[in-house]
Amino acid sequence: MKRSTLQREGQKWVDENIITEEQFEKLLAKYPSRDPYVLLLIFAILLTGIGLLIFIFSDWASELRFFRLLIVGITMAILYGVGNYFYRTRSKTLGISFITLGYIVFGAGLFLGLNIYNVDVHTPWPYIVLSIVGLILYFIFEHRFLFIIAIAVTTIGQIYSAISHSMFCWILLLILLFGFGHFVYHRAKSLYTYAFGISFLIQMAVLTSVED
Repeated sequence: MKRSTLQREGQKWVDENIITEEQFEKLLAKYPSRDPYVLLLIFAILLTGIGLLIFIFSDWASELRFFRLLIVGITMAILYGVGNYFYRTRSKTLGISFITLGYIVFGAGLFLGLNIYNVDVHTPWPYIVLSIVGLILYFIFEHRFLFIIAIAVTTIGQIYSAISHSMFCWILLLILLFGFGHFVYHRAKSLYTYAFGISFLIQMAVLTSVED
């Protein structure tokens, strides 16, 4: 059986409680990916993402502000759609790559909107939004890569709050504890536990530095 077929069918078995998630992962481990083009495609997608970010933030058509945001929104929707298609039907790795790129474009569009409309940001609320969206994406697709990216954004947002606003954002801490903590407890994966622990320690260090 091909690994891609096992991924599709195995997830159905897990959903139908025929096998457990742990048994599914053990089965996948016996069928290592042999597609030599996956990494190349992921690398190409990431390079495309970098180029897209440069294009979004470049000084072009400054008078067409809404048009620029519209392009970002359409691009994000296309990336999410393509990512969902690949994730559900073909390759989870490629699917998550497109979804991650869509998440990056969403973040870029958010900060672009703040920039072109000269919105003053006195709190780390953009990172709160990004953290919640990242958590929702993980809830939908439940892929460890999305979990790591979302928890990293939450941690970066807390550091940004301390550096730029000299304040500790309790909302980001609550998102970490009750949002990510929920999945850490119920999924019981060591990677999630380590990521959660590192983020918590960093946030506690930020709290200590701000209070001092």
